[in-house]
Amino acid sequence: MAGFNYFDELRSGNTQQWISYLNGEYMNLVAPIIHVFKLDKVRTQIDTLHGDETFGIGRIYLPPYQMRAFHIDNTWKQVLGQDTMPYLETQEDIQFIVNFEQMVQKIRELKTRHTTNIYLEYSGTSEVSALKQNDHFIIKIDGNVLADYDLTDTNYNTTNKLVSTINSIPNFTATADGENDSSVSLVSFAEIRFKKSRLNIFSEDKTYVNSTDIIEAGDLILTHNWFLYEVLSNVPGGDFGWDYATMVFTCNLRSLDKAQLPNSYIDQIKRNEYGLRDKIKME
Repeated sequence: MAGFNYFDELRSGNTQQWISYLNGEYMNLVAPIIHVFKLDKVRTQIDTLHGDETFGIGRIYLPPYQMRAFHIDNTWKQVLGQDTMPYLETQEDIQFIVNFEQMVQKIRELKTRHTTNIYLEYSGTSEVSALKQNDHFIIKIDGNVLADYDLTDTNYNTTNKLVSTINSIPNFTATADGENDSSVSLVSFAEIRFKKSRLNIFSEDKTYVNSTDIIEAGDLILTHNWFLYEVLSNVPGGDFGWDYATMVFTCNLRSLDKAQLPNSYIDQIKRNEYGLRDKIKME
């Protein structure tokens, strides 16, 4: 938060935000990293009759992001069984504790993330402007069109191609960072003058655009020990000492057979399951 001084806020009596700050710093210092998989509510198909995922497809999850959370893996309880199973061990639900403000800020940052950024500069003396309208990117000098790029054309249809083309114009410099995205995906904007300044043109990463700002039931959490948990419920936490600066998730182990995880995470989890597979030598 720009211009925000936590010590000034503490002196002014805003202890709740001060406590949230201290809790977040404590988390950053000692809490382990978790990977959070948000449920893709758009692509996950729900059976209208049973109110659950369509059989055989399972839940689809978005790429994970990292947070810090307190938790304990492998909490087991022994329950009294019957007949052939007199002693049965089952895993109890476990809890994850995160800083509430960090959780919300993290997801909001993901929602506003850019896939690519193009930075355009002009070193000449004329008045220069640019605009993107529909599928066209237009550069003007003194109000006259210097270049009109049809972004569906194969010569300009990626951001890298567009940058390369702009750099061929005298007095213009274009640079890019991020992914080589489709030029059509660049955000449209009205005419902007940028003489003696740098114009930022970008495309938006819409991966998380439909996600809520909090971790909720149905989302998955992967720990550093490669245990995968499903969030069953969430409640505000920190009633003692932390002034409700945290959120607590109750979770249980999640089976891999009904979850579609991106980027080969299922294979990675299977390879590292319980940390035992690399330690066992087959005879």
